[in-house]
Amino acid sequence: ARLRDALARAAAGETVRYDAVAALGPERRAVLDFRVAPLRDDAGRITHLVPSAVDVTERVAAEAALRESATALRAALSAGAMGTFDLDLATGLVRRAGRTDALFGHESTGEPRQAEEFFARVHDDDAARVQEAIRATIEQGAEHTVEYRVVHADGAVRHLASRGEAVRDDAGRPLRLIGALVDVTERV
Repeated sequence: ARLRDALARAAAGETVRYDAVAALGPERRAVLDFRVAPLRDDAGRITHLVPSAVDVTERVAAEAALRESATALRAALSAGAMGTFDLDLATGLVRRAGRTDALFGHESTGEPRQAEEFFARVHDDDAARVQEAIRATIEQGAEHTVEYRVVHADGAVRHLASRGEAVRDDAGRPLRLIGALVDVTERV
């Protein structure tokens, strides 16, 4: 039914594309990125339908594994009351997951935030040490592990432990700073 619909739509002038599962034997299946497009003559009349397909089985399996991995990561971050950060060094934007916003006393928006919004919450007595750890990570490639205090807007002080590393391009230039953090206030 799906193929008949695609052929009818292509015969009406539309290019149709969808993933289709093909049986390659009793126990082997392939996922095909299937497309059917109209072929027109010089006058613009549709004369033929041109089908094509590309085997995307590995891509589909990788996407499924990635979704499973993301689900497991969310569960682990939630269970451990942890957060992650991914700072784009060119833009200063931070993408976060888990409890990162809450750990810094921010309301969660899901949108990237400027790094300054997080650095502004670091306790004044700890700010230079945090900045030095980050600088060393970016410039020297050393992984950083640093504990520091953050001050929430309501004055609450929390102790965080952070671990991060720089992601570099093929030429060795730092692109991003990624890592994880956890509230260790109860331990301190």
